[in-house]
Amino acid sequence: MQHQKGAEFHPALNQSAIQATFQKGINATIDSYIAFFDNDHQHATQLDRWL
Repeated sequence: MQHQKGAEFHPALNQSAIQATFQKGINATIDSYIAFFDNDHQHATQLDRWL
């Protein structure tokens, strides 16, 4: 789960190479497993625009 212990980046990861991070789900009431849309396909994430 986001914002929980275990969800953070590994301390050995070179974080200076990270340009952006994206939340997988926009709507907290819908489980989402797709990086581009919530499972209801009504809300897009920012990943498609960034790519």
